[in-house]
Amino acid sequence: MRMMKSKTKLWTLSAGLLGCLCFGGGDWLMMYGDPTSTGKLKWLTIGTAAIPQWRYILAMVLAFPGIVLYGSALFAAQNYITDEKKKKVYHYLNAFGLTPWIALHLIYVVILSLFAWLNNNGFSKDALLICESLYDNYSWLIPVCEG
Repeated sequence: MRMMKSKTKLWTLSAGLLGCLCFGGGDWLMMYGDPTSTGKLKWLTIGTAAIPQWRYILAMVLAFPGIVLYGSALFAAQNYITDEKKKKVYHYLNAFGLTPWIALHLIYVVILSLFAWLNNNGFSKDALLICESLYDNYSWLIPVCEG
């Protein structure tokens, strides 16, 4: 088995942590605000309606390097698995797990961004109905991606 050098271990750990911070920072940017909600989706709140579009854009900008950094750390961790069969399973689980994660992030950002845009551009009466309907049409993707 090839063991990672100490510098490589530090780099991959740092990359993974930075990737997690990118995702956490992006999630904070698109969700931080007044938690009062009026519809069936508790995350479509008064606060998310007031968030400016640049924050939603930045959340997606952070998601892409976040997934790359986090993924590189996950793939580097497979070097610690000694059993070749388990190493291969781990590798493919990561490969198929990271893609749905970024897809879920995109779905939520699009719905939240649309909700904010509609509320801030004269369509506040219809914003909740439109975004809940959009979510209802694509909610099947959430269990598929998490599965």
